[in-house]
Amino acid sequence: MAIEATFRVIDELSGAPGAGESRSLLLRHQKFALVLFIVVVVYPWYYIIGFKTARLPLENLPTLELPIDRAWPLHGPWILAYELVYFFCFLPLCSIRDTRLFRRLFTGYLLVLLVSFVAFTVYPVKMIRPAFEPSGFLEWGVRLNHEWDPPVNCFPSVHVGTAYMAALGIWRIDRIAGPLAYLGATAIGFSTMFVKQHWALDVVGGFAVAHLAWALFLRGYDRAPLTDAEARLPRRWYLVVFGIYAAVVLGFWFVYRSGFAPWQASQPAV
Repeated sequence: MAIEATFRVIDELSGAPGAGESRSLLLRHQKFALVLFIVVVVYPWYYIIGFKTARLPLENLPTLELPIDRAWPLHGPWILAYELVYFFCFLPLCSIRDTRLFRRLFTGYLLVLLVSFVAFTVYPVKMIRPAFEPSGFLEWGVRLNHEWDPPVNCFPSVHVGTAYMAALGIWRIDRIAGPLAYLGATAIGFSTMFVKQHWALDVVGGFAVAHLAWALFLRGYDRAPLTDAEARLPRRWYLVVFGIYAAVVLGFWFVYRSGFAPWQASQPAV
């Protein structure tokens, strides 16, 4: 497989005499390096493309609205599942020990993001969001998300694609946590429609791209002859991610209680 050959060359160069301490350090911590590369180098293009597209005349952009989309009312509590994805995607970092699988998963993430970014650029789709005044903390969270995330970059849903990518990677080494993560990714998919961030077709698109990446990079992975301890980290590490997420939600609750509402500043005075 070409991607594995590329990583083998990197291993050989990093371990060669005279390669240097910095390369050896990078090799020892390559999981964190790969995650850092996606977070710092690749993912920011989501916002670069989004804010550039948002400056276009939005009335000229197409929508993918179907009758089923009108059947999904805005429901504030789903913001908890929607925002979970920003932590959910890091679950493989604290669950997958086998570097071979993590490299394949990294490549899958790249495919999902790159396909999505090309689609956002070539065929920008807009989301139509209802106007509403928040009546509680969770609806405030939805309104804040609408304020910070332009109503573009819709098809396919990166939220859905990366969530399923994480779940499918975990499933390769954990037959208990994997299906649970897959259910979590499905809940995240539904949440994108309940908080009016995506159309149903966006969700289907994200699902399809993630499973294409699975077929290309994860399906052929064989964990044999690794034991459970060699393939995955202890499941208690999942608690770290969810604990951080709970702390962030608590932090936003204090922000909500402070009266922070940036959308009010942009509204004309009556």
